[in-house]
Amino acid sequence: MWAKLQAWWQSLWITKSAASNDLNTNLKPPESTNITWEIPSYHTARKLAAKLETLIDEKLMQTSASEFKAACLSKDANFLVYLAGKALVDIGVREKTNNNDGELVELIQKIAGGVKGHPWCMYFVLVCVAYAESKTGKKSKIYNSGSCASVRKNSAGLAIDYKNSKAGDIWIWRYPSTGNGHTGVFGGWLPKYKAATLKEGNTTLGKIGDKIVREGGGAYTTEREVITNTKASMYLPMAIRPF
Repeated sequence: MWAKLQAWWQSLWITKSAASNDLNTNLKPPESTNITWEIPSYHTARKLAAKLETLIDEKLMQTSASEFKAACLSKDANFLVYLAGKALVDIGVREKTNNNDGELVELIQKIAGGVKGHPWCMYFVLVCVAYAESKTGKKSKIYNSGSCASVRKNSAGLAIDYKNSKAGDIWIWRYPSTGNGHTGVFGGWLPKYKAATLKEGNTTLGKIGDKIVREGGGAYTTEREVITNTKASMYLPMAIRPF
């Protein structure tokens, strides 16, 4: 598998351009194109399914090859979180029966001990984190749970001002009444500090002004308005930088 991907990479390297529509990045490929490179895979304590890792590898080689290689070589783990989210959206992860199920959904849920039927937005984010850990050998201190409330509570040391968000950071919304919420991977600003694009699981194709859906049927690129009013139906109390 890796030899084929490496040969494919060499054929793509000079001409491939994969700039994302929702992201400005300064990552650039190395000057030399003769460097022998194999997609890395380090051990990670999180239970990232081999099939998911391979699917993400293959999709990134197809759609974002230069960014992918540059991020791996520079060990830019935060940016790899974003790329993993982008790949899962591009793969088209969907539920089978709209009940938090389906082959890829159930592999995603296993990242932190979840099972078929569990809401999977946070599991989606943790898969992205685990993928970045596998590509860089770095370990994130983000709490390993499928619960948005538990991750907020136990990852406070990673919190940042949402206005400082960059690609790969994690936004976690909250219902003021229950503490439950929703989460996604930050991609880039639309109107700066007012709205952003994100990669999310367990949702729908949300646009600015739409209600945030936390029980949708797939992985999508969304556009989210920044809502910090704690009396809103769902607001943004926390942004996390995983690396």
